[in-house]
Amino acid sequence: MKRYLAVALATSAIIFAGQVMAAEVDMSKMTCKDAAALGKGKLAAVAIWVSGAAAGKSGNMMVDTEKMAANGDGGKQIWATEYGEPTSSADEATQAAYLTDFLTKWRTLPYAGPAYLYTTRDRNTGSGAADDTFGVYRSDWTPKPAQQAVAALA
Repeated sequence: MKRYLAVALATSAIIFAGQVMAAEVDMSKMTCKDAAALGKGKLAAVAIWVSGAAAGKSGNMMVDTEKMAANGDGGKQIWATEYGEPTSSADEATQAAYLTDFLTKWRTLPYAGPAYLYTTRDRNTGSGAADDTFGVYRSDWTPKPAQQAVAALA
């Protein structure tokens, strides 16, 4: 049975910890096929920005852990970065529940590495722009319910 990690997070990145490539590669110009051609142990990091996937603009993005193992990367961790839920599109209680759900499930995955939230503090609490409201603190540094939820999981 294949184990897949659905990566349909608002803004997320997947990082494979491993050997560092000898040369820096502009990943914005690299295809998945190009990355696979690098060979075993050569890939240090791949960032997948899935805002479009979460908005239904591109298909589901998956990480096939069996293929990772077959390519010699089975012992590497997957890191979740820039994860969050903006309170411009959900209320604060929903943000807290969303983060709790993600962090609780993430800890159960055998290949899961660290998980990082998108940001600590809102840029502009009350704004309608998603990027302004991802924080677990409001822009005046008062905590949202998500701050207590995340702290309870520490």
